[in-house]
Amino acid sequence: MFRRRRGQIRLAVGEEEAELLKKVIGEYLELLEAERDPGDPVMARLFPSASLDDPALAEDYRELATSDLDAHKRATAKLALDSLDGDRREPLGDAQQEAWLVVLTDLRLAIGVGLGVTEETMEALPDPNDPAQWPMAVMHYLASLQETLVQALQG
Repeated sequence: MFRRRRGQIRLAVGEEEAELLKKVIGEYLELLEAERDPGDPVMARLFPSASLDDPALAEDYRELATSDLDAHKRATAKLALDSLDGDRREPLGDAQQEAWLVVLTDLRLAIGVGLGVTEETMEALPDPNDPAQWPMAVMHYLASLQETLVQALQG
């Protein structure tokens, strides 16, 4: 979890949590590096269209913004990974804090779309003993992690 101590934000996770986060972020990076299917709902959520009504505007925006957005997503994911590999007792800088906000949001979006999560399914707590529910458990974990970061940032 993220904590504020003496005005500084720190990521306080054990080795198992760090390994889980590394794995999930690594899979996210693989997703970003894979060949993209324009009809993929996960990619449509991560790289939203500028217009649902004007295909020409949507295509122009995609051509102009996608590479920058993609580069930003990759850089933030790598920065979050770096903070897991380094000395986790060190406070997170502003760039790392922002990276965690971005990557946690993107991870939750990608997993949520992939699972078809709705408000009702998000409210139901997954059974941690059921391997079929582990992706939903990871989503809940990421949500709680993001909440602790937001609270820490608010002081």
